[in-house]
Amino acid sequence: MTRPRRSNPSRHRCGCGRSPRSPRPRAGTLLATLLALAMAGCEERAKFDRWPMEVVVGPSSAMDAGWRSPAHPQTLEAGDAEPVTVASPITALAASPDLEGSFFGLLVFHEEGVDRCGALLVADGPVAVRGEFPLVRSAPVLDWRRDRAPCLLSALLTGGATDAPAPPDGGEPPPWLLGGEVRLAWFEGSEFVIGESELPADVNPWRLRTGRFAGEQNLLVFVYNEAPFDEVMRRRPWIYRVVEGEDGLPHLDPRWRGTSFAHPFRDATFCDLTGTGEGEIAALEVAEDGGWMLTAYRFEGFGLEGMAPSLELPEVEDRIEAVHLDRNATDELLVHATGRPPRFIFYGLRGPEPVLLEVAQARAPQNLLGWVPLREEAGRFEIFCLLRDGSTQVVEVPTGAQPAAP
Repeated sequence: MTRPRRSNPSRHRCGCGRSPRSPRPRAGTLLATLLALAMAGCEERAKFDRWPMEVVVGPSSAMDAGWRSPAHPQTLEAGDAEPVTVASPITALAASPDLEGSFFGLLVFHEEGVDRCGALLVADGPVAVRGEFPLVRSAPVLDWRRDRAPCLLSALLTGGATDAPAPPDGGEPPPWLLGGEVRLAWFEGSEFVIGESELPADVNPWRLRTGRFAGEQNLLVFVYNEAPFDEVMRRRPWIYRVVEGEDGLPHLDPRWRGTSFAHPFRDATFCDLTGTGEGEIAALEVAEDGGWMLTAYRFEGFGLEGMAPSLELPEVEDRIEAVHLDRNATDELLVHATGRPPRFIFYGLRGPEPVLLEVAQARAPQNLLGWVPLREEAGRFEIFCLLRDGSTQVVEVPTGAQPAAP
């Protein structure tokens, strides 16, 4: 069975445990087998930033989740829809824009190419690719205006190695991927055009985020490299805008290449915590004692400024998502707390002198392999969860009953 990777705030490890009730008599062969399975699970998990899952959007705006099967790596599943099998193991899923620029179905990236599936996984078959096709590891979508018309781009994290050794310089532990590249891709008619590398492999991009920040659509690229005044290998947040180059094609233009946030970090995301529509950024950071913290920032002048004191968190997965928990103008931040019992916890910016507060939580399933925020409906929020045995569960979070600001 394949499993995702997990990070630890103090040191990177596979995170594969043993059962506390494993029998000990005649355990030699059994333990060897369990160890082999555990190592195989860790090795497979390291291939992904997170388990390939995405929201499927249909023509009537109905939403469901699509995911790579844990048992069959070439198979895409989604609810009651008939599974779709592609030519090689799936490496990433992304919302697929249709030819009018809206979202419809999924792009399914696999080791040999890319397929397209409509809503409810109606297989449209392989997509014609123009340009070099690299191994695609994630592919979030961002807006761009081309010739004054809206255009949806895929930001591709490609290539690299998941088993590269850590640089021997005493810096921060390396992320899951080293030596990757960032490319932009888009549809021209029925062809999927893949651009040239926008960031070189030596800056080690390892995660991508898209969204609105400081008034415009941006791409957040997490890199692992040295900085001009910090010659230690660290994880760093770089922000790019998309511009039209002299060749008439979209390219990345640096907007802010930060040395770091206020603390070492493991994830960050664009969000709208204030409800103004301008867009801010929230970071999942690591304190000096190895604990987790949540910090919200806004763009101020030529850098980032903290919007509220950092909030201490329980131990969490190294992932943060911005969601609409309720029918209000502000975003909330969603994390997966990995303690016992595991929980999904939502945080929001509240009060006249804003502070980050927990505003809702729900019990998360055990043995979680992957999850995606699915939808917000009247009175509840849904999170789709995929378990390691291939079963699924939808966690419903009641909304509306939120604690008052201090």
